[in-house]
Amino acid sequence: MLISKRFKTILFAVICLPVIAFSQDFQILSSFTKNGFELTSITETELNSKWGYFNLNQASADYDTTDKLGFESSHYLSYNISRGLGVTGGLTLQNDDVLPQLGLGLDHSTGNFSFNIYGTGFYSLTDDELGSSFNSLIEYVHPISDRWDFYNLLIIEADITHDITSQNQWNIGFQRNKNLQFGMSFDFDFVDDFDNNDTEVGIFLGVNL
Repeated sequence: MLISKRFKTILFAVICLPVIAFSQDFQILSSFTKNGFELTSITETELNSKWGYFNLNQASADYDTTDKLGFESSHYLSYNISRGLGVTGGLTLQNDDVLPQLGLGLDHSTGNFSFNIYGTGFYSLTDDELGSSFNSLIEYVHPISDRWDFYNLLIIEADITHDITSQNQWNIGFQRNKNLQFGMSFDFDFVDDFDNNDTEVGIFLGVNL
């Protein structure tokens, strides 16, 4: 199925932008390595005691091919069954594909530690096939002083349809005044096993709005 860029842009705007306007937690991160850069935005919203929304947008490019921007936007709407475990319906927009998803999600937040985990089955409108994925975001913030915190964020994205392919980013550094983050960024990707992997080290900057 041919999916136009205009259709995906409109779909992204209709789904994401109204929720961002009313979001309780909106975060923007940028990471830079010697080969390229990546921009990430994270949105979390509790619609009520049972329904919640989570969104992860990522755009990346190499410095020598900035006209070829890689883009992925994942949206999850979850219904809480018990203690953060819920049924999740989602939609992921990619450069050349749209992926409706359905599965289970687990959201948890206690003090300085929080995580979002989504295991879903999806259907590729481009490839006309079913698949499965695992996505997770884990954040830990430890207070150092009134203004400074130790900051830790791990993003895991895995496709387990055929071989196991995983794209991961670990940001570790400091947070100032609860809204500005900076430090080292580690990108590590692997296919099928840890013998076929790629790792890059860089820096990251982030802000909570």
